[in-house]
Amino acid sequence: MLLKLLLLFLPLGLTLPLLYLIGEGVLDFGAGEKDLLWGFLWGISSIIFLLIGVVLWRRETQLSRWFLRSWIYTLLLLLILWLGLLGYSVISA
Repeated sequence: MLLKLLLLFLPLGLTLPLLYLIGEGVLDFGAGEKDLLWGFLWGISSIIFLLIGVVLWRRETQLSRWFLRSWIYTLLLLLILWLGLLGYSVISA
């Protein structure tokens, strides 16, 4: 149970240090201030992972299946969100 809690909150706990390192210039992806978008994307995916992980935790008991499904569902939801925003920007332009 403690390991599941740690795995649930680990990505969310790494969000602020990641944003700080990008803001200070320690991590540089070559896009200037737009690098912060990677940090925000990480934060959004961490929150989605946490929510999906809690739901799957109530259903699944095996750690490997729970962890893998949480990341797959998170990536699929981010892809759907990205495609929705892309479609919205094309329609509104």
